Amino acid sequence: MLPTRGRRAMASFTALLLGCGLTVRAAAEPPEPVRILLLGDSVTHGTTGDWTWRYRLAEQLTAQGVRFDLVGPEDDLFPGSVDYVDPAFDREHAAAWGMAASAPAFDVGELVARHQPDVVIEMLGVNDLVWQEHPPETVVGRVATMTEEIRSVDPDVHVLVSEVPATWFPGVPEFNELLADFAGRADTTSTRTVLVDADRDYTKGLHTYGLAHPSSRGEQSLAFAVLDALADIGVGSGAPGVAPELPLGPRLVPTLVGHTGQDSVRLEWADNRGADRQFVWWRDVTEGSAYARFADPVLGTATTVEGLSPSHRYAFRLQPAKGVHLAAEDVRSNELELSMPSPAEPAGQLPGPSVPPTALPVAPHLPLAPDSSRPRLRATLLPDGVVRLRWRHVSGGPVEIQARLSGSWLTWRKVSGSRHTLVTKRFTHRSRTVLRLRDSSGLISKVVAIRIR
Repeated sequence: MLPTRGRRAMASFTALLLGCGLTVRAAAEPPEPVRILLLGDSVTHGTTGDWTWRYRLAEQLTAQGVRFDLVGPEDDLFPGSVDYVDPAFDREHAAAWGMAASAPAFDVGELVARHQPDVVIEMLGVNDLVWQEHPPETVVGRVATMTEEIRSVDPDVHVLVSEVPATWFPGVPEFNELLADFAGRADTTSTRTVLVDADRDYTKGLHTYGLAHPSSRGEQSLAFAVLDALADIGVGSGAPGVAPELPLGPRLVPTLVGHTGQDSVRLEWADNRGADRQFVWWRDVTEGSAYARFADPVLGTATTVEGLSPSHRYAFRLQPAKGVHLAAEDVRSNELELSMPSPAEPAGQLPGPSVPPTALPVAPHLPLAPDSSRPRLRATLLPDGVVRLRWRHVSGGPVEIQARLSGSWLTWRKVSGSRHTLVTKRFTHRSRTVLRLRDSSGLISKVVAIRIR
C-alpha cells in the first residue's frame, strides 16, 4: 500500500499524544499523495509544442481519482521552453534532453534525498545504445546501479524501469530482454522493481514524429504502459481499455503578420512553436478562389510570395508540421488578408498600341532561399577517427548538427560557435555518415558526407 512515509509520521504523532494522556478520536483521513519522480531523457523531457507522456499520465491518474504528486527539479520542455500544448498539469520532472544512463544529468541520490519519492520511474538507455554504442548488458548494469543508488538513500522506494520503445535501433531488443530479467530478479514483495512494457505495439512513424521522439499517440502509448506498471504496485487502475484516437501533428500555431510589395507579399511570424516547418496556404479573395497550398515548406520564420496580381486581395494562413506529421485540419494560424497596390502609372512614356488583355494569370510562388543565406558546413577527417566540423552562418545563435540515420534526420548536438569536433566511433556501424547544419532561423546547409576509414 502506498505511500508509507505519511502513515509512519502520523503513527508516531498519535503515539506521542497517547503518551501524554490525550484522547485521540479516529477520523477518516485522506490518503497521502503518491510522490512520483520521472527520470528520463528527451522522450520524457519533450520539446516545445508537445503534450508529453507526462501530461497523459497525469491526466489518467487524475481521472482515476489517484492523489499523486509528480516531483523533480524541472518543469520545462527542451530547450528551456514551457510552451506545452496544455501546461495545466503537474509538470515537475527529472528529465534532460540527451541524458544517458551512463551520464545522468542529475545526481540520483540527491534527487531522492531532496524530493522523497515513493516511486521512481526510470526511462533511459536509448542514448547509451545508439550514440555511445554501449553494449546492452552494460546499459542494463548501469540501470541496476542507479536502482541501488536510489535505495541506498531510501530502501522503501519502488522503482519502475522502462524498456526503450524504439526497437528499430540496434541493441534495443536485447536491452529490453535483459532489462526484463533484471526487473524480475530485483523485484520483492516489499520493495517493488517493475518493468514498464513500453515497446508494446510501438510503431515508428505512427507513435513517433521522427526517428525516436514520440508523437501524441506515442505519448499516450508510453503513459498507458506506465499506468499498467503503476497498477502493479497498487497505484491507480491501469490503462483504460479503449484509447481515444488523438490527432497527430503540431497543435500550436504562430501568429502570422505581413506586408505588401509591388507584386509580392512578405509573410513573417515570431517562432514556429515546436514545429520544424510551416506550409503556406493562400487564396485570391478577389476572384473567390479556394485555398491552395504551396508545395515547398518554409523552414524559417519568414517568406516572400511573389507573382501576385495588382489590385487583388489575397488571404494567407500557415499549417505547421513536425517530422513526418502535418498538423490536423483544425490547426491553422490566423487568416491574414492583404490588398495588393494598383499598378503604377508609367511616367514619361507615350501611349503604345492598344493590346487586348490576356487570360494568363501568373501563379504566385515561394522563391527558394539563396545559397548565400544558408549555413556552409565543412568537414575535415583527422587521424584516430576524429572529424573537425566548421561552418559559417548568417543568422548567428546556436546551430543543430544533424545526422541522417535510417532515412531520417536526427539532431545529434545543439552547439554555439562555428566549430565542433565529432568522434566517429559513434558511427562505427556505418562506412558513410551524412551530416548537415540547421541554424536558428531554420535554414539548412548542404549536406556533407563523412567516409569513415
